[in-house]
Amino acid sequence: MLLGLLTLPESPRWLVTRDREDDARAVLRRTRDEAEVSDELDEIRQTIKAERESSYRELFRAENRQALRIGVGVPAINQLVGVNAIIYYAPTILSQTGFGDSASILSSVGIGVVNVLLTALALVLVDRIGRRPLVITGTMIVTVALAALGGLYLVHDKHGAVGALIVAALCIYIAAFAASLGIAIWLFTSEVYPTNLRGRGASLGTFTHWSLDFLVSLTVLSLISLLGTAGMFFLFFALAVLGTGYLWHYLPETKGRSLEEIEHEMA
Repeated sequence: MLLGLLTLPESPRWLVTRDREDDARAVLRRTRDEAEVSDELDEIRQTIKAERESSYRELFRAENRQALRIGVGVPAINQLVGVNAIIYYAPTILSQTGFGDSASILSSVGIGVVNVLLTALALVLVDRIGRRPLVITGTMIVTVALAALGGLYLVHDKHGAVGALIVAALCIYIAAFAASLGIAIWLFTSEVYPTNLRGRGASLGTFTHWSLDFLVSLTVLSLISLLGTAGMFFLFFALAVLGTGYLWHYLPETKGRSLEEIEHEMA
């Protein structure tokens, strides 16, 4: 990542805010046709001007309430279904099924591979299937997988077939999450806000996401001690049910629509 960063130019947007438009134009030429460069520079200037005239207080106005529900709700649900409890503590969770330490770590590597592969697949499908059906269907599968994991951890002897089913349920959970909520947070936080509030709205969604990630990672071992692993999965299952209902009620379809059209519907 460090070596890759050495090749990156400054953001054209940042350069324009520093009155370095010639440098911004040179950066844009790396990824744009010459005919598009001037138009994009105009858009950048207009966006910067609009953002300077706006404030965080505007996010909470009535006309932005629907965008805020989605821009904060999706990142919150992303974390409250417990994905990072599983990713961070997969070896701990799997060791309870009779896996040895090495096997537990190896299985968690497999879960990570599933995460990457399904994220790539979702990026291909999201503009074909649409955001809403992909995200809601994926969240429903996540919910079912959590219920299955809770039930499997109630079984006293987790060796053999039960252990294999737990690993399969974890992989299904991660696959469904990666193809839905895993990409939804970054899509919707960049699409639903008005142009002049997009930076502030996206930052609020990102803050929500990582704050809840911190909270989940801080409490997951305490939850396991207090409720047992099955109880922890059933807690995340209950939160996933609520999250699915929330998404069903509020989530719009933004596929194939301009930012202006989305902004009009959100208002």
